Amino acid sequence: MSNKHRVRTHHWIDGVLTVIDQWFEDLEEAVTFSKDSDAHHAKIYNHENTIVDKIMPVAKIETSSYA
Repeated sequence: MSNKHRVRTHHWIDGVLTVIDQWFEDLEEAVTFSKDSDAHHAKIYNHENTIVDKIMPVAKIETSSYA
């Protein structure tokens, strides 16, 4: 597999959790995508399937009403 980093985003839509995976060549690109995402939460995995970063996009931190 040529892609090295997977970003798994979590979206709550009408009470249903949706998970979407995106693949990126480098960590910087994966982090930028995660921070700009409209997801409620994002995790970045390396090619060994190990979590290397967890990100809650800033827009969700400021507007989330989830308790």
